[in-house]
Amino acid sequence: VQDLTYSPELIAHVSKLAGHPLWPHDHAMNIAHTNFGVIDSASENVDEWHLDSVEYVLVIVVSDVDGMEGGQLHVAQLDDPVEALEACRSGTLPDDKIESVTYDTMGCGVLMQGSKIAHCVSGVAAAKEPRLSVVMSFQSLDAFATDHTRPLTFCKWDGDDIASVEYARHLAWKTRAKLAAVEPNPNPWQNIQEM
Repeated sequence: VQDLTYSPELIAHVSKLAGHPLWPHDHAMNIAHTNFGVIDSASENVDEWHLDSVEYVLVIVVSDVDGMEGGQLHVAQLDDPVEALEACRSGTLPDDKIESVTYDTMGCGVLMQGSKIAHCVSGVAAAKEPRLSVVMSFQSLDAFATDHTRPLTFCKWDGDDIASVEYARHLAWKTRAKLAAVEPNPNPWQNIQEM
Protein backbone atom coordinates (compact mmCIF):
# COMPACT_ATOMS: atom_id res chain seq x y z
CA VAL A 1 0.00 0.00 0.00
CA GLN A 2 2.85 2.38 0.80
CA ASP A 3 4.47 1.72 -2.58
CA LEU A 4 1.17 2.51 -4.30
CA THR A 5 0.68 5.69 -2.26
CA TYR A 6 4.14 6.98 -3.23
CA SER A 7 4.04 5.81 -6.85
CA PRO A 8 4.85 8.70 -9.21
CA GLU A 9 1.98 7.67 -11.50
CA LEU A 10 -0.61 7.83 -8.70
CA ILE A 11 0.75 11.12 -7.35
CA ALA A 12 0.66 12.64 -10.85
CA HIS A 13 -2.90 11.38 -11.33
CA VAL A 14 -4.31 12.75 -8.05
CA SER A 15 -2.42 16.02 -8.59
CA LYS A 16 -4.04 16.36 -12.02
CA LEU A 17 -7.47 15.68 -10.52
CA ALA A 18 -6.91 18.23 -7.74
CA GLY A 19 -5.58 20.85 -10.14
CA HIS A 20 -2.35 21.38 -8.20
CA PRO A 21 0.57 19.29 -6.91
CA LEU A 22 -0.29 16.85 -4.10
CA TRP A 23 1.91 14.59 -1.99
CA PRO A 24 1.13 11.84 0.52
CA HIS A 25 0.38 13.47 3.85
CA ASP A 26 3.43 13.66 6.09
CA HIS A 27 1.67 12.05 9.06
CA ALA A 28 3.39 8.73 8.39
CA MET A 29 1.05 6.73 10.65
CA ASN A 30 -1.93 7.89 8.60
CA ILE A 31 -0.71 7.86 5.03
CA ALA A 32 -2.98 4.93 4.25
CA HIS A 33 -5.42 2.76 6.16
CA THR A 34 -8.24 0.34 5.46
CA ASN A 35 -11.95 0.50 6.22
CA PHE A 36 -13.78 -2.77 6.70
CA GLY A 37 -17.55 -3.08 6.28
CA VAL A 38 -19.14 -6.33 7.46
CA ILE A 39 -22.19 -7.69 5.70
CA ASP A 40 -25.16 -7.18 7.99
CA SER A 41 -28.69 -6.47 6.80
CA ALA A 42 -29.35 -4.49 9.99
CA SER A 43 -26.01 -2.64 9.93
CA GLU A 44 -25.65 1.03 10.47
CA ASN A 45 -23.09 3.03 8.54
CA VAL A 46 -19.73 1.41 7.85
CA ASP A 47 -18.21 4.83 8.55
CA GLU A 48 -20.27 7.43 10.43
CA TRP A 49 -20.76 11.03 9.24
CA HIS A 50 -17.49 12.90 9.65
CA LEU A 51 -14.97 15.35 8.22
CA ASP A 52 -11.51 14.04 7.41
CA SER A 53 -8.40 15.17 9.29
CA VAL A 54 -6.45 15.82 6.08
CA GLU A 55 -7.25 17.88 3.01
CA TYR A 56 -7.50 15.13 0.40
CA VAL A 57 -8.29 11.42 0.57
CA LEU A 58 -8.33 8.84 -2.17
CA VAL A 59 -10.72 5.99 -1.36
CA ILE A 60 -10.26 2.83 -3.45
CA VAL A 61 -12.62 -0.10 -3.02
CA VAL A 62 -10.62 -3.33 -3.15
CA SER A 63 -13.43 -5.83 -2.61
CA ASP A 64 -15.90 -7.26 -5.12
CA VAL A 65 -18.80 -4.78 -5.31
CA ASP A 66 -20.77 -6.67 -7.97
CA GLY A 67 -24.29 -7.03 -6.56
CA MET A 68 -23.46 -5.17 -3.35
CA GLU A 69 -26.41 -3.56 -1.58
CA GLY A 70 -25.23 -0.59 0.46
CA GLY A 71 -21.65 0.49 0.94
CA GLN A 72 -22.19 3.79 -0.90
CA LEU A 73 -20.33 6.96 -0.11
CA HIS A 74 -22.87 9.59 1.00
CA VAL A 75 -21.81 13.22 0.61
CA ALA A 76 -23.63 16.19 2.19
CA GLN A 77 -24.38 18.94 -0.33
CA LEU A 78 -24.09 22.02 1.91
CA ASP A 79 -21.46 24.75 1.60
CA ASP A 80 -20.58 24.94 5.30
CA PRO A 81 -18.95 21.63 6.31
CA VAL A 82 -19.57 22.11 10.05
CA GLU A 83 -23.24 22.94 9.47
CA ALA A 84 -23.52 19.94 7.16
CA LEU A 85 -21.93 17.62 9.71
CA GLU A 86 -24.28 18.81 12.46
CA ALA A 87 -27.31 18.34 10.18
CA CYS A 88 -26.16 14.85 9.17
CA ARG A 89 -25.55 13.73 12.73
CA SER A 90 -28.87 15.12 13.95
CA GLY A 91 -30.80 13.60 11.04
CA THR A 92 -32.06 17.00 9.84
CA LEU A 93 -30.28 17.06 6.48
CA PRO A 94 -32.95 16.66 3.74
CA ASP A 95 -32.52 13.65 1.46
CA ASP A 96 -32.19 15.92 -1.58
CA LYS A 97 -29.01 17.35 0.00
CA ILE A 98 -27.29 13.95 0.12
CA GLU A 99 -25.48 12.67 -2.96
CA SER A 100 -24.65 8.97 -3.12
CA VAL A 101 -21.60 7.61 -4.91
CA THR A 102 -21.58 3.97 -5.94
CA TYR A 103 -18.33 2.27 -6.89
CA ASP A 104 -18.79 0.46 -10.23
CA THR A 105 -16.17 -2.23 -9.78
CA MET A 106 -13.30 -3.39 -7.62
CA GLY A 107 -10.41 -0.94 -7.95
CA CYS A 108 -12.56 2.16 -8.50
CA GLY A 109 -11.67 5.16 -6.42
CA VAL A 110 -12.86 8.61 -5.42
CA LEU A 111 -10.58 11.57 -4.67
CA MET A 112 -12.29 14.03 -2.38
CA GLN A 113 -11.58 16.97 -0.13
CA GLY A 114 -12.89 15.12 2.88
CA SER A 115 -11.94 17.88 5.30
CA LYS A 116 -14.39 20.20 3.51
CA ILE A 117 -17.28 17.78 2.86
CA ALA A 118 -19.28 15.89 5.48
CA HIS A 119 -19.55 12.27 4.38
CA CYS A 120 -20.23 8.71 5.51
CA VAL A 121 -20.37 5.20 4.08
CA SER A 122 -23.66 3.33 4.32
CA GLY A 123 -23.93 -0.13 5.82
CA VAL A 124 -23.54 -3.21 3.63
CA ALA A 125 -26.82 -5.15 3.56
CA ALA A 126 -25.71 -7.77 1.04
CA ALA A 127 -22.52 -8.55 -0.88
CA LYS A 128 -20.28 -11.38 -2.07
CA GLU A 129 -17.70 -10.37 0.52
CA PRO A 130 -17.19 -7.67 3.18
CA ARG A 131 -16.58 -4.17 1.83
CA LEU A 132 -12.90 -3.34 2.03
CA SER A 133 -11.44 0.00 0.99
CA VAL A 134 -8.01 1.58 1.15
CA VAL A 135 -7.94 5.25 2.13
CA MET A 136 -4.85 7.30 1.23
CA SER A 137 -4.20 10.75 2.65
CA PHE A 138 -2.76 13.59 0.57
CA GLN A 139 -1.81 17.22 1.13
CA SER A 140 -1.02 20.16 -1.09
CA LEU A 141 2.66 20.66 -1.90
CA ASP A 142 2.05 24.41 -1.57
CA ALA A 143 3.30 25.25 1.92
CA PHE A 144 1.34 28.51 1.78
CA ALA A 145 -1.99 26.78 1.14
CA THR A 146 -4.47 26.65 4.01
CA ASP A 147 -3.64 23.67 6.19
CA HIS A 148 -6.66 21.45 6.85
CA THR A 149 -4.79 18.99 9.06
CA ARG A 150 -6.70 18.32 12.29
CA PRO A 151 -4.08 17.16 14.80
CA LEU A 152 -6.52 16.37 17.61
CA THR A 153 -8.05 13.56 15.57
CA PHE A 154 -4.61 11.98 15.23
CA CYS A 155 -4.14 12.24 19.01
CA LYS A 156 -7.34 10.25 19.48
CA TRP A 157 -6.22 7.37 17.26
CA ASP A 158 -2.41 7.40 17.55
CA GLY A 159 -1.93 8.77 21.06
CA ASP A 160 -0.39 12.08 22.05
CA ASP A 161 3.21 10.81 21.90
CA ILE A 162 3.05 9.76 18.26
CA ALA A 163 0.64 12.44 17.01
CA SER A 164 2.68 15.26 18.57
CA VAL A 165 5.86 14.17 16.82
CA GLU A 166 4.08 13.68 13.51
CA TYR A 167 2.35 17.07 13.70
CA ALA A 168 5.65 18.77 14.65
CA ARG A 169 7.26 17.18 11.59
CA HIS A 170 4.33 18.40 9.46
CA LEU A 171 4.73 21.98 10.75
CA ALA A 172 8.52 21.81 10.32
CA TRP A 173 8.10 20.83 6.64
CA LYS A 174 5.67 23.72 6.05
CA THR A 175 7.94 26.18 7.87
CA ARG A 176 11.05 25.01 6.01
CA ALA A 177 9.25 25.34 2.66
CA LYS A 178 7.98 28.83 3.53
CA LEU A 179 11.43 29.98 4.61
CA ALA A 180 12.97 28.58 1.44
CA ALA A 181 10.44 30.50 -0.65
CA VAL A 182 11.05 33.76 1.20
CA GLU A 183 14.81 33.51 1.30
CA PRO A 184 16.32 31.32 -1.42
CA ASN A 185 19.79 31.79 0.11
CA PRO A 186 19.66 30.03 3.51
CA ASN A 187 22.80 31.82 4.72
CA PRO A 188 22.77 35.38 3.34
CA TRP A 189 25.31 36.73 5.84
CA GLN A 190 29.02 36.23 5.48
CA ASN A 191 29.82 36.81 9.15
CA ILE A 192 28.23 37.72 12.49
CA GLN A 193 28.72 41.47 11.92
CA GLU A 194 26.59 41.40 8.76
CA MET A 195 23.88 39.56 10.61
